[in-house]
Amino acid sequence: MGTGFDLFGPAAHTDAPGLTPEIRGNRQRLVQAMAAQGFVNYPLEWWHFSLRPEPDPQTAYDVPVR
Repeated sequence: MGTGFDLFGPAAHTDAPGLTPEIRGNRQRLVQAMAAQGFVNYPLEWWHFSLRPEPDPQTAYDVPVR
């Protein structure tokens, strides 16, 4: 994916300049798969998605990532 999870620099932008074709393709594949399930990408973080519409916008969900 080109960066580690939770890197907040420009390289983490979903469509950052200078990505290899493989990294760009992987990120777009993730965006498309998540969009198919109703999630929207936050473009400054390739790993950050929100469900739209949010079922309960006042609740923060804390789910372990494995």
